[in-house]
Amino acid sequence: MFLPKRHENNNKLYSSSSGSPIPVRNGRDRSLREPGTYCQSQKKIIKWISMQNTIQSTRKNRKPQRLPGYDYSRAGYYFLTMCVKDRQNWFGEIRDREMKLNACGKIVKQQWQWLADQYEYVRLDEWVIMPNHIHGIIHIDAAFTNSPPPVRNGRDRSVPEPGTLRNAICNTLAENTNPQNPVRNGRDRSLRKIKSISELLGAFKTTSSKQIHRIGLTKFRWQKSFHDCIVRSESSLIRIQEYIRNNPRRWNMDNENPEKSSSKQD
Repeated sequence: MFLPKRHENNNKLYSSSSGSPIPVRNGRDRSLREPGTYCQSQKKIIKWISMQNTIQSTRKNRKPQRLPGYDYSRAGYYFLTMCVKDRQNWFGEIRDREMKLNACGKIVKQQWQWLADQYEYVRLDEWVIMPNHIHGIIHIDAAFTNSPPPVRNGRDRSVPEPGTLRNAICNTLAENTNPQNPVRNGRDRSLRKIKSISELLGAFKTTSSKQIHRIGLTKFRWQKSFHDCIVRSESSLIRIQEYIRNNPRRWNMDNENPEKSSSKQD
């Protein structure tokens, strides 16, 4: 049996035939590497660095979707739009300027209404399901938050004027804090975590996608992210409500209508 011998001056192993040191592997002496090993590792590193640079460049050039520094869990009204991936018509069709929901659209309707049932601080204002997207206004009730609705125009709104958006929110607050009204679940609602708009829509998208996949439509996908607009005044709220109600009647002119895009190209 051949056994390599050790040199008297060091602990390296030497071949008895050639006298040259034997390369040691497994994390020890790697002065002699196998052919091609270093080149392959270097290519992987270069490829990874290039990929990271591309990702960082994309993030820098991407237009921010949300208002920087704004707390999207605070009380207020939010106008939201969520689209289907690639603008495919999954939810039904427009007939006689009215939206006719199919099975997929009915699931989306069910899960949108589920938000108000699941989260007691969520109020659903005007909303509509279109063939490939949904518009909706979510109102986060001030009675369940520690932050007041946004104050605009530099005026003191501590005493709300009749008919204003803030007055409607304050009325809701008064009704929920009335000692004669029972407190739900007997818990302090001020300590309850309020989900942000992103978290609420994440729950909506996840649950609706699962329900749709269960009926065999496994290719359905929501488009990533969503469009939002913080409603800052009562006049804006009224204008957005009217826009949502008229959306089915304006489908032929809707930018989300794939038939409109194809007709332009023709």
